[in-house]
Amino acid sequence: MINKHYIKTKMPKFFNFIKSQPVLLKMAKKVDQYQRNRVYKSKVNQTKYYTAEETAYLLEQSRAQGLFDYTWYSQQQSRVFSCEREAFEDYLAKGAFSNINPSPVFDTELYYKTNTDIYLQGEQALAHYILNGKVEGRMAPMPPRTGALK
Repeated sequence: MINKHYIKTKMPKFFNFIKSQPVLLKMAKKVDQYQRNRVYKSKVNQTKYYTAEETAYLLEQSRAQGLFDYTWYSQQQSRVFSCEREAFEDYLAKGAFSNINPSPVFDTELYYKTNTDIYLQGEQALAHYILNGKVEGRMAPMPPRTGALK
């Protein structure tokens, strides 16, 4: 990024010249904004992508623990998926940045709220819980709701 203070103190003539030329000033601002956006995008796009083997393992584990419900997830997304794996991959892709749940027994938002370090790392909540969170003793998924509140 362009360090305005550095240029102003170390190269005052250059700074004043740029400042006096509206076209150059506008161009310098655009370059600076472009660089800031580029740095931001590189930090934000550090999303974890899972290999086919990792995805299969996560799906198998989440199914075995009752944390991913294909039918329920499809209904919540108002979408028809070709198979359970496609739905799970959709959740993995969206779950790191969107408040969607893989089943009625796992609350993604609650997991992020109680484990802010996972949220700040940009890690997928369900994947973290299956791979590390359960072993670390992190918050268990929300219990199933049975019956109406009295």
